[in-house]
Amino acid sequence: MKAFGLMCVLLVGSSLSAQQVERDPQAIALVQKAIVAAGGTESIRSLKDFRASGAVTHYWAGQEVTGAVDIQARGLDQIRMDSQMTDGVHSVISNHGAENSVRPGSTQEISARNGSKFGLMIFPVPVLVKAIEDPTASFALAGTEQIDGIQAAKIRIVSGLPPRFAQDETMKKFKTFEVFIDPNTFMVVAIRHPYFQGGARARAVLREVDFSNFTQVNGVTVPFTITEKAFDQPTWTVKLSRVDFTARVPESAFQR
Repeated sequence: MKAFGLMCVLLVGSSLSAQQVERDPQAIALVQKAIVAAGGTESIRSLKDFRASGAVTHYWAGQEVTGAVDIQARGLDQIRMDSQMTDGVHSVISNHGAENSVRPGSTQEISARNGSKFGLMIFPVPVLVKAIEDPTASFALAGTEQIDGIQAAKIRIVSGLPPRFAQDETMKKFKTFEVFIDPNTFMVVAIRHPYFQGGARARAVLREVDFSNFTQVNGVTVPFTITEKAFDQPTWTVKLSRVDFTARVPESAFQR
């Protein structure tokens, strides 16, 4: 009986060891400073909906095409970006993980494996708050990297990965994103993660979103210039002129 009890203790200990996550104190400290610099946990957690508008430039086939943009969001996993272009409205809609790209005359499914990553596009700090509060999230300081002239600290976060998938490299890849923090201002100047374009057979591309022109709105500091890149090439740049955290966005806004 004693031998059986000892075996159980060893098995449990082994299981817990396999489920341990990396919690680099330096990485966590930098993320916490970024949250404080953006307005603090309570202010950020209080944000539910937002609407933003401004101008967007899409880089299509080597040409820069400019129009107006309207962005609506609820929580961390509902966001809609509508670009008013000369040929009509081009939209990207993420609704609880189901994502679609809607263009005049066509709709394309975006892989569900992206989860809520589209929500990182405009204001990534709420995702950092969620990660800090997630006991299964891992944080690692991965050196520094040059982002638009800033030698930014690079932090690799694996967030929302259930312990049973801790050794699954494919699942880990889906749940990983990198955050780049300016060590002087503690602003998040970029995020980077694998992004699956198209449907279920989609191939992952490395998606980066750069943030600049930080402005305070309702006690929270948000980037007013955002550029998305794929394969290190810009796909669009948004320059916001207005951000409203008091607007109530209806559920119907995220229907196709």
